[in-house]
Amino acid sequence: MPIIQYSKLGDYNRLRDEVNQDCIFKAKTSRFEAYAVADGVSSCINGHIGAQVATQAACEYLLQAKEDIFAFDIKKTAYLVIEQVCHKLKEKAEAENMPINSYASTLIFCLIDRKLGTMMLFNLGDGAIFNISDDTCKLILTPISLGENACALTTTKGAYKTAQVKILSASHDSSILICTDGLYNLMKDKCAEQSIKQMITNKMHKQLRDYLDRALTPDVCSFVHIF
Repeated sequence: MPIIQYSKLGDYNRLRDEVNQDCIFKAKTSRFEAYAVADGVSSCINGHIGAQVATQAACEYLLQAKEDIFAFDIKKTAYLVIEQVCHKLKEKAEAENMPINSYASTLIFCLIDRKLGTMMLFNLGDGAIFNISDDTCKLILTPISLGENACALTTTKGAYKTAQVKILSASHDSSILICTDGLYNLMKDKCAEQSIKQMITNKMHKQLRDYLDRALTPDVCSFVHIF
């Protein structure tokens, strides 16, 4: 399936001369496609590395599990994915002699089985997933926070219990947008929400990029549009 991806450094990060904390990773086989987005926790020194490890580990595990992953209960799916990703994060932390909590990040992914026309959506953290169809942009997986802090890999105890998993039909008449909190928070402004949703539903990707390039976004703003 065609995709458009975008990532922009936030104004707050730019002022502090920080690196982009978000990471986008994609991988596919002849049958399956996996897309993941993660937002490294900015207060953690290795958050951006954690986001890189998490997205790659999630996609690789999903493509190895293949159709079996769709047969599990959704909580078991969340547990298996998070266990695999945290195992890779632990290996990274031990190799660099750093505490594993310093690699904390959120994680969102979309796995598509083209043969069966099915997709699996997953969200852990303050990002979001939208379903776009018939000129509408509907929020289907919402941000997850515990108090003021977003749920995150390595720092949220029992993270798999709070993760959201949903299985949908991969319709030719609809598309999926997965995004970090930078874009989601921007859409809390009604004018921005209306403009962004219009550009997404009409696949006006160049205009959307130009709009986001000009917008004031305190946090890193990243998304993948799968259509």
